[in-house]
Amino acid sequence: MRAWTSSSAFLDHIDKGLADVVFFATRAARGRSASIDQRVARVFKVLSATANPEEYARRITTLISRHHHYRRDQMLAIARRNATPPQRKALSAME
Repeated sequence: MRAWTSSSAFLDHIDKGLADVVFFATRAARGRSASIDQRVARVFKVLSATANPEEYARRITTLISRHHHYRRDQMLAIARRNATPPQRKALSAME
């Protein structure tokens, strides 16, 4: 079993066909699933709290281009809402 350093690295690994992923949920968990926007917002919130502005912008744009390019505008809006003012500025510079 491998520990992933980021959700992006995990998604890249799956995209390359290097792993099959199976998710299990208990009956108690049924009905409590989060939408993709809620899950992405959580990832962006953690990243905002731990990354400097340039790293935040780079990691957000990389994650969106690799995994959410079809919803780029919506994902950028979520990223902006979760960013600090300096992170928003760095993100705008990279767009």
